[in-house]
Amino acid sequence: MKNFKFKNLLTLPALLNICGIGIAIAAFYIMFTLANYHINFDQGIKDHDRIYMMTHDKESPSGTICRPVAEKIVSEIPIIETYGCIHAIYQDSYYKKVNGEWSPILLPTILCSNGFVETFGFNIIEGNIANFINPNHLIISRAAAKTFELNVGDIVSQDVEGKNTLEIVAIYDDLPRNYQFGYYLGFVGIGDRDIDSYRNFNESYFIKVKEGTENCKSIMEEGAKPTLREYFARGEDEGYDPESDVEEFGFSVVALDNIHLGNNIHGFNGSTDKNMVYTLLLLAIVVVIIAYINYFNFFLARVPERLRSVNTRKILGCSRGSLIWSLIAESLIHTVVAIVVAYIIIGALSVFVLNSITDVTLLTYAANPKSVILTIGIALVAAVVSSIYPAIFITSVPPALAIKGTISHRNNNVLRYALIGFQITASIALIIGTLFIRYNNDYILNHDLGFKTESILSTYTPSAIAAKSETVRDRLLKNPDILDIAWAAGDLVSRGRMGWEREHPRNPDEDIYLDCTPVSWNFPQFIGLKIEEGRDFNPSDEESENGVFIFNQAAKREFDLLLSDKIIGHSDDPAEIAGFCEDFNFKPLQYGIDPFAFYVFGKHQWNAPNHLYVKIAPNAKMTDICKFIGEQLHEIDPNYDILGQNIITFNTEIARNYTEELRLSKEITLFTIMLIIIAIMGIFGIVLFETKYRRKEIGIRKVNGATIMEILGMFNRKFVILVGACFAIATPLSYIFIQGYFSTFTYHCPIYWWVFAIALITTLIVTTLVVSAASLRAANENPVNTLKTE
Repeated sequence: MKNFKFKNLLTLPALLNICGIGIAIAAFYIMFTLANYHINFDQGIKDHDRIYMMTHDKESPSGTICRPVAEKIVSEIPIIETYGCIHAIYQDSYYKKVNGEWSPILLPTILCSNGFVETFGFNIIEGNIANFINPNHLIISRAAAKTFELNVGDIVSQDVEGKNTLEIVAIYDDLPRNYQFGYYLGFVGIGDRDIDSYRNFNESYFIKVKEGTENCKSIMEEGAKPTLREYFARGEDEGYDPESDVEEFGFSVVALDNIHLGNNIHGFNGSTDKNMVYTLLLLAIVVVIIAYINYFNFFLARVPERLRSVNTRKILGCSRGSLIWSLIAESLIHTVVAIVVAYIIIGALSVFVLNSITDVTLLTYAANPKSVILTIGIALVAAVVSSIYPAIFITSVPPALAIKGTISHRNNNVLRYALIGFQITASIALIIGTLFIRYNNDYILNHDLGFKTESILSTYTPSAIAAKSETVRDRLLKNPDILDIAWAAGDLVSRGRMGWEREHPRNPDEDIYLDCTPVSWNFPQFIGLKIEEGRDFNPSDEESENGVFIFNQAAKREFDLLLSDKIIGHSDDPAEIAGFCEDFNFKPLQYGIDPFAFYVFGKHQWNAPNHLYVKIAPNAKMTDICKFIGEQLHEIDPNYDILGQNIITFNTEIARNYTEELRLSKEITLFTIMLIIIAIMGIFGIVLFETKYRRKEIGIRKVNGATIMEILGMFNRKFVILVGACFAIATPLSYIFIQGYFSTFTYHCPIYWWVFAIALITTLIVTTLVVSAASLRAANENPVNTLKTE
């Protein structure tokens, strides 16, 4: 250590090492933190490994179930310790009294039962959860209580008139963001909602099994069968065998730990493709390996020039152990400096890049202790491991040979080029993978979903506005750039929506299951859906007694429906089927097209659709139109803009279904670029060292007539061959990865052959430029000077 000089940190090899390792440490910390966020999703929930979600339909699992069936199932299976349900009726518009007036607050809530709170182990810090028993009760988080100055016993209202009030009965400790329900700041009591409804699949049920329970999945599936047989046999003729319906229903449970990274189950806080998460982890490991491969290669390349000094110290009395330790300590010093560089890189990336593509807090190191400790630990261990072999090799050479300089740098060429080959292989594979992910993102964002999305704006409205739909229409259509408006109950394209179970109109032994979206009468024609049989909705349907359906072709095929059939609507009376529309993608492209229905409530609607869509002229100025819409809605309900409602394009709304995919794609693209930079630095450094030791050879070649281009070609030739070999290895590896990634999408872009060609050509061009730049000085050097000094 005493022979180490800090000025050595300013040499080109040291700077290349430090920068490369710094980039790798920063990339590892960021990638591991992001992956850890998703891998540990819900892991902080008490007894998370004992919590399961009820599902049905094993081919395309749904996380909603009708409440009376779920209640009976859980009451008859002894392994269940606690259970509860949640109903995804979302509201964020609330009001609290300030100086005698109802003032708006932004409080995202959904409905749940008392048992749900117990099952998920909420930490109640004030109040009594036993009081959380009916729809007029509300529990809120500590953050919400502090932000809005609310206490147990306070009253909030769901409307500005104070007609629908709720009492705060408890305050719970804040939930981490990476919880299924971490987004919400409060929960409203579900009471007896749907408790006797066998037709609606609106609730998600969670169970906590008793400690030590094994084979929970099979026990639940078998234990539910008696209840399901009874459910399917209700009202049927004597002798009816419901077994086939039970099997088709496909009741099961899925572990809470598998929801966020599951491909089929939609979580309440979104889901993430596990392949992408584990790709981040793999990238984190690979980027560190590549950085220290560079360090290892640089160390080996410097062996000839360091042999003389090391063995001179050995002759002067230094022990071999102390020499080995000094070389390892030098690596550790480089790594410590690189950690400081990584800290700077993380800060810069967080400010300029990462804050826009992730919600994970990266700069709050205290919130990510595991990532900090693991990153520093791996960096230090890698520094030691990568320097042990070169240190042992240098100190094993007899001093006599070292002083004479008879040890050639070519002894380690094979190992060095094999390691460089690993870097190039990884880079090519990542280039291919990144390109396909980005092309697939473009594909899903621009795929024809079967309806029109252009020149359409979207916004949610409070119930006070939705209830005045005709007033909204009259006001907005006064603007000549607004062509039409329509309403729906939620996003048209969504993973989860209202699920309906109805008796088949002509076959009492069969039930039909479908997704249903209530809409205004003009909605299908508003989005340009073609009615292939029957008629479209018309204004008179809004005044019908029992509501009116339009089914898609998938529902018609699967359930053999006819125009003459009548299906039970939102009341107990049968509703007319007006027509059958063409199939379209009403779920993200990870999913196929299932049975679906549009539904017009008629004059007895239970809740007005509150999602407003506005069609504008193609050449309309977006900012002016959005301002106009906001002003008109504000006049109808003064709290519209105060509550933070946004007016966005229809395409932006659809893109929100792919938020996690787009984020992970950007993250992987960023880290692929970082990895390629590290690999480039490695190739550049190795070629610099090689030209240094081949100066005499270059001089002789130039004396014998070799041109600069021929000298550059000499250095590039072996790298071109190396890139070709690496491409042959990287192609099947990347193909397997892409196939795995695409397996999570029902619709995806083709596997284009030319993407592989682009990766190869790009790698060849970059490698050639780097090798040429590194060897250009040696190729231009006067051979007289070279041969004189060599």
